[in-house]
Amino acid sequence: MAPTVQLIESMRADGDTHMRIGGVETCGSVWSCPLCAARILAERAHDISAAVAEYGAQRSWLVTLTIRHQPGLDPYIMRRVLRDAYGRMKAGRAGKRMRNELGWAGDCAALEVTHGPSGWHPHLHAVWFAGESEPESWALSEAWQSAVESTVRAHLQVARNPDTVSFDRLRAIVGVRHVAQPERYAALLERADLTPSTDYGVTVVPCSDGTYIHKMGLEVAGGGVAKTAAPGHRTAWQIAADAPSDKASRGLWRQYSAAMFGARQVVWSRAIRAELGLRPTRSDELAAALPTEQTEERLLVEIDGDEWTKLARSPGWLPWLARQYADGALRPGAALEDLRAAWRTRVRAGPESPVVDVDGAARRGAGSWRATQARREHRRTRRFADAGHRAEAREELYHHLALDIGIAS
Repeated sequence: MAPTVQLIESMRADGDTHMRIGGVETCGSVWSCPLCAARILAERAHDISAAVAEYGAQRSWLVTLTIRHQPGLDPYIMRRVLRDAYGRMKAGRAGKRMRNELGWAGDCAALEVTHGPSGWHPHLHAVWFAGESEPESWALSEAWQSAVESTVRAHLQVARNPDTVSFDRLRAIVGVRHVAQPERYAALLERADLTPSTDYGVTVVPCSDGTYIHKMGLEVAGGGVAKTAAPGHRTAWQIAADAPSDKASRGLWRQYSAAMFGARQVVWSRAIRAELGLRPTRSDELAAALPTEQTEERLLVEIDGDEWTKLARSPGWLPWLARQYADGALRPGAALEDLRAAWRTRVRAGPESPVVDVDGAARRGAGSWRATQARREHRRTRRFADAGHRAEAREELYHHLALDIGIAS
C-alpha cells in the first residue's frame, strides 16, 4: 500500500499559520531546495540567536570575510579557498595571538554566495564569541590577507604535485570534482587573484540585534529565503526565481548548484555549542525532515501517495495548492474529491486550434498554430528521450515549482 501525503495546517506560538506537506521525502539540500532550506535555515538561525543570547550580545561580534572576485571565476574553487583560509587564519600565529587578546571562546561561521557584475561573490559571516573589546579590523585584515595567500599557495602546491600527498589529502584540497584531474584545479586557481582588499576584506560589527541573522543569510519567510542582495547583485534564490524566464539565470543556477553541492553552510567551533547549552548539531537532512518548534497542527486533507506523485508532476500544482490555502478554499476537513475536481477544471488548456471554415479552409493563423504545436512536441520528446535523466528532470522541476509558493515542507 502506497504511503499517504498529508496537507497540514500548522499554527506557530505567535499565532501565524501556514500549510506544510507531511509524508513526503525531503532532499535536505540547503543550497538548491527552497522548501528544505526554509527549515534548515530556521533551525540554524534559532541556534545562533540562542547562542548570542546565552553568551551575551555585548560580547558577540559579527565578522564578515571576503575574497577578491572577478567575472568568470568558478564558485567551487572560491568557496574551497575561502573555508580553508578562514581555518588557517584562526590556527595561525597571528590568529592565536588575536584570540588570546580578545578572550575568544568560540565561533560559528556561515557561508553565503551572491552574484553581481564582478561574478560570484562567496563570503563568510562569522559570529565570534569573545570579550567586550571590539576586534581590530586592521589586524584582522592583515591576518586575513596572509591566510588567503598562504591557502592559495598550499592548494597550488598540492594540485601541481598530487603524487606527493595521500589521496585523502588531495581530495580535501581539490574536492571530489577535481580529484581525478588536479591539474585542472591548479589551472583555474592560477588564473584567479583572490587576495582580499585591505579596506573591504574584513568588517566587524557588534551583534546588537537580530540583523546579524539577516546578514548571515539565515532569515526565512514563508517557504523561501527572505534575504535580498545589495543593489546590482542577486542571491542564489533571486537567480532561481529569474531562471524560468531568463536563460543566463538558468546557467548561473546550474553552476551554483553544482559548485555548492556537499558544502557545509554553518560550521561551529569545537565545544562552544555544549558550553552554551545547545543541542548537538543536526545534519541538514534531519533538520529538513523535523520541525524546529512545537506547533499546533490540523489535518487539511489526505492524498494517496500514488495520486500525489501524479499531481506533483503537473506544472502549477504546488503554486495552485498554496493559493487554495491562502484564499481559504482549502480548510480542515476538505474533501479530496472537491480538491481534485477543482484542480482538473482549473488546468489551463493549450492554444486553441484556429477556427475552420465550412469549406475546410483554415483561417489565418493555422500555420503558426501547427508550428507551435510541433515545437512543443519536439521539446517534450527531446527532454524525455533519455529515460536515465527523467528522475533528475523531475527533481529539478519540483525545485523550480517550489520557488513560487509560500509553504514550508
